[in-house]
Order: sequence, then C-alpha cells, then structure tokens
Amino acid sequence: MFITVCLIPYNNPLLKDPTWGTYSVTLSALGIPEARHIVNFVVLTSVCSCFNSALYTCSRMMYSLSKRGDAPKSFGLTNHNNSPWVGVIFSSLFSIVAVYLTATESMNIYDVLMLATGTVSLYVYLAIAISQLKLRKKLEADGVDIPFKMWLFPWLTYLVIIFIIGALITMVIEGTYFKEVAYTSVLALFIIGLGICKQKFNWGKDSETKLKLSDNH
Repeated sequence: MFITVCLIPYNNPLLKDPTWGTYSVTLSALGIPEARHIVNFVVLTSVCSCFNSALYTCSRMMYSLSKRGDAPKSFGLTNHNNSPWVGVIFSSLFSIVAVYLTATESMNIYDVLMLATGTVSLYVYLAIAISQLKLRKKLEADGVDIPFKMWLFPWLTYLVIIFIIGALITMVIEGTYFKEVAYTSVLALFIIGLGICKQKFNWGKDSETKLKLSDNH
C-alpha cells in the first residue's frame, strides 16, 4: 500500500473506474503488460474461494441451528455424502439474488455489504463483550474453575462496550454511515426479537410439560 500511494496520485481518473482497481492501476504504471486482466483473474479466484468458504460456513451453521432447534428441521437434512444440501441451496439463494440485483443495477450489493461489514463487526463484538460479562459472572457464581481469565475484567470489558457504543453513535451523528448503521440496527433488533420469542416459546412448552407431569403424579 505504501508503494501504491507513492506511485499513484490520488486524482488519477482510473481510480474512480470500478472496472480497474487500485492494484491494476499500480501494476500498469510499472509497465506490466495486461496487468488489469491479471489482477481481475486473481480477484475472481479469490472471490470464488471466499464464496466457497462462506457457503460451507453458512450451510453448516444452518445445520447446527436446526439440530439445536433454532432453525427449521429441513436444514438438518443431509445427502449420502452427509452434506446439508438444504442448507447449501438456501445459502446459495442469497448469492443468486445479489448477482441479479447487481446485474440489473437495482442495487450495488458489493458496496452495501462492504459498508455494512464494519457495523456488523461492531455489533458482533458488542454481543461478545456483553455475553462475557453475563456468562463469567454466572460461572463464578456456580463455582466453575476458569483456567484462562481476561486481564482487567470486568473494567476492560466495560471499556470495550463504551468504545463500541461511542463508535456507533459517532457514525450516526457524522452521517456518512447513517443508513448502514440504521439498517444493521434494525436487523440486529429483529434477530434479538426472534431469539427472545424462541426462548419464551421453549419456556412455555417446558412449563406445560412440567405441569402435565405433576398432574399425572
């Protein structure tokens, strides 16, 4: 990146061309023939690799959620190779929709996902920090031995939570990433709502089962 910044001026018109890219412009400036096609080939293979990895992760996660009762049972179906084929097909539908929206220029999915990635990461680490506070206190109350303990707990965890919330507030006030924060926040609240409904639903079933058992006795 240092070499790129030194070689290519910030106002180079090719930097604004989505069909080029920073590294294509840099390699072309160095006199490498067909640099643009070489970089595009590398990017294409990298994207295919990322898609394969993401498809594997998403389908297996759906399979795991299904086995835990947090997703429809159909996601737990496997073929003769023990691959969760329903989860693979369901996960692939999102990529098909993304390609369609990008091809029809209805929405630039790449830009939306790239801009939303930072907000999603903040919410993920916020959930991790809050979970650590809750679960560690519960484990210590139950007398469970914790071999690996985080430094400066819980003050460092509280500091992380404050910084993350501060970053989200700054993103909203500054305005550049207002839409990304708003959309991601709505999605996060929706997922939290589903989780709460799921827990309450299971709690209700367990309570009914206990009442029936007590009545039979």
